[in-house]
Amino acid sequence: MTTIQPSLDLTPYLLENGNVQSYAWPGGYPIYFILQVGEAICPACVSRNRKLINEAFADHDQQWNVVSSCANYEDDSLYCCRCNEKIESAYGEPEDKYEVIVGNVGTVHTSDNERDALLCFNTYVDRSKSNHGRCAVEDVTMMHNGDIVKEYVGTMPRA
Repeated sequence: MTTIQPSLDLTPYLLENGNVQSYAWPGGYPIYFILQVGEAICPACVSRNRKLINEAFADHDQQWNVVSSCANYEDDSLYCCRCNEKIESAYGEPEDKYEVIVGNVGTVHTSDNERDALLCFNTYVDRSKSNHGRCAVEDVTMMHNGDIVKEYVGTMPRA
């Protein structure tokens, strides 16, 4: 017979609607659960499969036996073993990170919105072309997750 670990009591994690909470309190850190087989399972899958999880201990089912919970602080590559969705991390890099960098100024924009980054990029390209002010003839670069997606090379006007 398979040895089954004691199941985690999910009662403290339940919200009024019966679903399992996705964030720890206090702190608001994203949480996930650990099955006896050592795999991570997201709160949504725990909520959807509560019947299987509640019966796992009695049925000696290690595949559904939730034994622990954890906060996901920095793991950007943590995925749920059931739905294969990415489990949010508190301090990891956002999935989409756009930056606009201007030559002697530095980073002037950081967001997860491509449209906003493109608007900022175009604004600084216009300033670079204007030939006056701190941004005159400076290079302007737009990055997406560390890769260059647009680049303007500032050039001195010919006299």
